[in-house]
This record gives sequence, C-alpha cells and structure tokens, in this order.
Amino acid sequence: MCNALFNDIGSGPCGFNSYCSIQENGTPTCDCPPGYVFLDLNNRLGGCKPTFPQGCGLDDGCGDPEELYEIRQVDNVNWPLNDYERLSPYSQTQCEKSCLYDCSCAVAIFDGRQCWKKRLPLSNGRYMDTGFSKTLFKVRREVPPPGYCKIGSGSTRRERKVKKAGPDSSISCSTLRCFTYKELEEATGVFKEELGRGSSGIVYKGIMGSSSRNAIAVKKLGQLAQERERGSKTEVSAIGQTHH
Repeated sequence: MCNALFNDIGSGPCGFNSYCSIQENGTPTCDCPPGYVFLDLNNRLGGCKPTFPQGCGLDDGCGDPEELYEIRQVDNVNWPLNDYERLSPYSQTQCEKSCLYDCSCAVAIFDGRQCWKKRLPLSNGRYMDTGFSKTLFKVRREVPPPGYCKIGSGSTRRERKVKKAGPDSSISCSTLRCFTYKELEEATGVFKEELGRGSSGIVYKGIMGSSSRNAIAVKKLGQLAQERERGSKTEVSAIGQTHH
C-alpha cells in the first residue's frame, strides 16, 4: 500500500500530514509526525493535523523563532512531492535555522548536503530507508494563550496583551476577547438552538450585540479534562488567526 498508492494529486495512502511505513510482519501502518495527531483516532487513514497554530502571520513581532519553535528529528521519512525550496550546499544547522525562520516551512529534509523545505499540507508521506536522510520537523515549544505576544528574551521579556474588543464589536475583527458565561448564556438564549455536537462538546447558535446582530457559534465543552482544555485553547487560537 505504501508504495502502490502514489499520485501528484491527493493525500496518498495515509491522508495528509501522515506517513506510511511497513512493520516487521509486512503490515502497512500510518503514523503522525512529532507534534501532530490523527484527525480521527478511529481512522488512521484519515490524516493528521498539527497540535499548534502554524503558518505565516501568526508570530509577527512575537520574538525570535528559535525561542518559539524547536526542531525534532526523525530519520528516513519523506513527502517527495511537497518541496518548495532547495538550498545547497547547506549544513544541518543551516537547514534547521532556515526552516525555523521561514513561516511557510513545516518540515525540512537534509541529505548531507542539500536542504529541501516543505509546507503543509504534506502528501504521499512514506518511510524511505535511504541510510542518511534526516527529517527535521518544526514544532511549537508551547502554545501561547490567545491575545498574548511574547517580546524580547531573558529577564527583559514582557507580555503584551491585545486590546479587547468591545461587547458589540464585529466578529470579523482579527483580535480575540474573552466573554463571561452570562454574556454567552444571553447570546444563545440559554443555549437553546443546537447546531451540532462532537466528542468535546455541543455547538449552539447565538446572536452577539444588540446593534450589530452578529450570528455566532458557541461551543460548550463537556467534562473539562486538562488535555481537552489545552486542545480547546489551541483550536481557539488557530481560528482566531483566520480571515474568511
């Protein structure tokens, strides 16, 4: 399966951002890279997603990329069709730094002399025992809370809070703000109209602001375990960076 399903269009045998390898008994299996998890834990062929916000515009003015991200190495894994830049001759250190400082770079492949940079979504991932190739994943050191940006380093580091939007501000603004439970309760009519539900909670329709009448979606989490809360904050942070 790992070798037979290969096409320049589509995700490949294991879905986007995943890779296929053969176990000792000859059975193919799909795995996620470091810092990624399966989109559906019950479907290992459905692809993976990063556990942290990723992309250009997320960390503008937020400090040194080497403080925000780290490189995790896995050998002999490749996505052959996702190269967008080749740098040569390069050392491994140069390759790692180039990816860290490039907001488009999700992973780089270093073969001893050349550095191949790749962006998301990654397709046709597979284990390829080349004997030397090193796969360098760019992973977030920690996911910052929504609305905060770390500036500087060491003892001079400070945190700058993004100005809150007013209660009636348009939801199309790019900053994030916190709402009280009472505000959300009133906006949804005490969580009256259900839009959908999933493993983490139920989504309700609401109206925010008496003047703008913006329609909103409110997710009400179920039992809030620590891991689920962390995932929810990551999701909110990522959504807050989108413009659509």
